[in-house]
Amino acid sequence: MKINDTWITLNSLRLRGRHGVLEQERTVGGDFVVSVSLRVFTDDAALLRDDLEGTVNYADVYHTVKETFDIPSQLLEHVARRMAEALLARFPRIATVRLTIEKVAPPMQADCRSAAFTLEAER
Repeated sequence: MKINDTWITLNSLRLRGRHGVLEQERTVGGDFVVSVSLRVFTDDAALLRDDLEGTVNYADVYHTVKETFDIPSQLLEHVARRMAEALLARFPRIATVRLTIEKVAPPMQADCRSAAFTLEAER
């Protein structure tokens, strides 16, 4: 069997954060949903020997995402870039980061469930 790519995905992480252009958003905070997909260099340690050393621990990925997310920003673009940089810096096995940050019920005059920004970055 030939394996082309391996991905780790954390779907729909529900987080509370202080991100937004309006001061009220950064003071009170709001609800967000973050999804992260990582193309990883997975080796035989994980694929054949069932050893975590051959891949990326998704619990550690979550902690990196959360630490980065907890720093307030005005723009989701800024949060996403910091998050991608932190993941690539901490985990040498990550080749590509694709992440989406959704702001639930954004403060605007529209019937809108969420507003989102998606970023893809690679090593």
